[in-house]
Amino acid sequence: FARWLVDKNNPLTARVVVNRFWATIFGEGIVRTTDDFGYTGAAPTHPKLLDWLAIEFMNSDWSQKKLLRLIVTSATYRKRSGASYRLSAEQIRDSVLSVSGLLNQKLGGSSVFPPQHKSTGEGIYGGGGWKTSTGADRYRRSLYTYRKRSMPYAMHDTFDAPSHEICVAHREISNTPLQALTLLNDQFFMEASQALGRGFVVRKESETSLVKRLFERCLTRQPDDLELQLLIKFYREQISRFENNELNATKFASKGEGNPNILAARTILARAILNTHEFINRN
Repeated sequence: FARWLVDKNNPLTARVVVNRFWATIFGEGIVRTTDDFGYTGAAPTHPKLLDWLAIEFMNSDWSQKKLLRLIVTSATYRKRSGASYRLSAEQIRDSVLSVSGLLNQKLGGSSVFPPQHKSTGEGIYGGGGWKTSTGADRYRRSLYTYRKRSMPYAMHDTFDAPSHEICVAHREISNTPLQALTLLNDQFFMEASQALGRGFVVRKESETSLVKRLFERCLTRQPDDLELQLLIKFYREQISRFENNELNATKFASKGEGNPNILAARTILARAILNTHEFINRN
């Protein structure tokens, strides 16, 4: 069966894999029905492109990395798109871990339990079994997050991750107030914002330099003049609020040396950039 599956005369396997990668990257596959290549499924919009990608995929020893590199370095991908798509739950979490410097890249091992509020397990059968991982295990890739139907990870559910009871080839994408509240207030996102702000502490650094470095770290580009002006103003406002005791700096400041008001303001600034449309979505 394995030989038949990857035989070059098999017309489906390579095309299905390539189409799913295309759908993941562009939001919609060359064949829109990613889980149905049969008579009831949709016809490919660009059949020659699908065939060519499938052949390239097979000729590169079925390397998914080479296929991904081929697509994202193409002129088609680099053109400005008219639509944007929100990242998946796992992609959002892993992206936040990566830019904050918290990502634990250890491979293999047991499932882990990322931090989440204890109330998320209340009223759910088996919810009391969520024992938050400690140390670096808190920040392992989402691939290793413990999955159980009766004890879900709330952040994944909020961002439309499937329940894993059945195979899901195409996820529905929603846009809800709960997602915005999660990005702003969830314990995991707060810890990541603290780490991101703490990681950019440089003595005698100007506000302009701080904002530019944070912005480029998260969005891989420099802010334009208006963005820079607004973020510097926002940063100064947060410092003023903490200095005037409008907010409690100890609730936001990361553990480390330095003025807690400054550390707290940097946490808020980092959190604001992580909540931008450009970070959560892809064009």
